[in-house]
Amino acid sequence: MNDFGQLGLSDDDRSTPIRIPNLKAMFVSAGYYHTIVIGTRIV
Repeated sequence: MNDFGQLGLSDDDRSTPIRIPNLKAMFVSAGYYHTIVIGTRIV
């Protein structure tokens, strides 16, 4: 996972979840080349 920077963390290898403070996720989609989260407010 994250071989192509899908998590937006600038590193290439992270397989553990990372909490984003004050983000309440409504929808999450992850694929081979992407990860996207739609939250309840703009961060």
